[in-house]
Amino acid sequence: MALIQTARARQKDLRGTQRQFWLIRIWLKLLDNRNKEPIIRQHCDRQGREWWLAYDPVCNRTVYLSSEAEARVWLDQLRPF
Repeated sequence: MALIQTARARQKDLRGTQRQFWLIRIWLKLLDNRNKEPIIRQHCDRQGREWWLAYDPVCNRTVYLSSEAEARVWLDQLRPF
């Protein structure tokens, strides 16, 4: 009788562990999807010249651009839809 109760307890623990792994996988997927948008930031140097820093998390690529128009072209070429 004790052996059957021990086996049932193990099955219950295993289901709980599987549920935790499932929730962790969902959470990681949500975090992963959240970080796929490109990031573009405008900067200004000490001489007052503006430049843009653009980052594509999908390709893990960073580019430095000299104008807003150049940043828009980069973004349009990155995601053509």
